[in-house]
Amino acid sequence: VPQDVGVVGFDDIAMASWPPYSLTSLRPKTAEMVRDGLETLCLNIEDKSRRPIMRKYECVLVKRNST
Repeated sequence: VPQDVGVVGFDDIAMASWPPYSLTSLRPKTAEMVRDGLETLCLNIEDKSRRPIMRKYECVLVKRNST
């Protein structure tokens, strides 16, 4: 790594930036995901016949030494 294989994490926890790891990570928009999840949960509780919803969220790519 990184010559033969690239490694990317998901969530960009603090440890990912530590020098021994320096892990490239995707940082999700957690607050937006939680807000939408709670809103959907409440709507589903009110109307049990609602169809499932698929949402896509953009992430921020934090480049470090693992790629």
